[in-house]
Amino acid sequence: MTATSSRSQHHHHHHHAVATATTTSNSDGKKKSHFLNHLFDVLNWIAFVGWCWVLMLIITSYYEYYSSYNNNNNNNNISTTLLLGRRLPYQEKEQEENDDSIRLIMSLLDSTRCIIMVLEGICVIEVLRILVGDLPGNLILGIILHTIRITTIVEVLPRAAAAAKGIHGKNMDNDSNSNSTIIMMCTWIVPAVLASWAVTEVARYPMYMFPTNSLVRSIRMVVPLLTFPIGAFSEFFGAYQVFLLARPGEQQQQQQQQQQNNQQYNQHNADATIPVWLQGMLVLIMVVNGVLGPILAYPALVKKGWPIVLECLGQTPPTDKTKKKPKLRTA
Repeated sequence: MTATSSRSQHHHHHHHAVATATTTSNSDGKKKSHFLNHLFDVLNWIAFVGWCWVLMLIITSYYEYYSSYNNNNNNNNISTTLLLGRRLPYQEKEQEENDDSIRLIMSLLDSTRCIIMVLEGICVIEVLRILVGDLPGNLILGIILHTIRITTIVEVLPRAAAAAKGIHGKNMDNDSNSNSTIIMMCTWIVPAVLASWAVTEVARYPMYMFPTNSLVRSIRMVVPLLTFPIGAFSEFFGAYQVFLLARPGEQQQQQQQQQQNNQQYNQHNADATIPVWLQGMLVLIMVVNGVLGPILAYPALVKKGWPIVLECLGQTPPTDKTKKKPKLRTA
């Protein structure tokens, strides 16, 4: 009887110990989960403020540039607009404009590159959360999207800017409409790509910061209808321009032309040769942005965003389908 009672008490204590350990483990898990949730909330706010800062840098840079441009025109009474499709005969002024625009994008890249890399690091954390099942979203799309972004900001945009600078440096004394067009396109790649990213992310993060707010969710669904085509085309065009530098004939010509150019241009394009891995990434960017994006990604965005646009315009009454809340997605 005593032995049985002893065994019963031991069995009871054992269950009590297991229950206490389980309760402690659950408590620790809740504390850890609570801490991570707060950490992710902080990261969302940091990312939102960071992308707002990038967008502000873009706007203020171009505002100052065009303010200076207009002031110079007013002071000198010189117009450099295109008249009847022909360039007005102020070649020196045009060269100064190209030089100023190239300096502008170089400065913009320098001021935003580190910030964007930090912000992309936060996006990588989001992709890892999707991988472990902590956050709903398309894992493959997230990996491809942010791989393209990191390649674009680290390699494509600096090389596109360098290409514009190189063309400008090689044609200081030549009046070439085609080269001037290439310079213009290359200088617009940088602000178009950066602005499309910044506007997209500024519209995306409030949905995570205020998950019960239907307005920020609607904004998140509608904004990519505009920013996706702009960003995809700009990234595609930038990758295409850089990819042209990888052609053997182009490389030989570029090496010959570099020898004839000033030392500053030579230093800036010391890494003009395109490595094989980067050529592969450029092809990936062109295929994804030029083929897969328009065929697969954009129709999915339209399917989610266009009903909201129509509802705002009052062309379709809200239905159960449009009221249904879509899942949060990071990509």
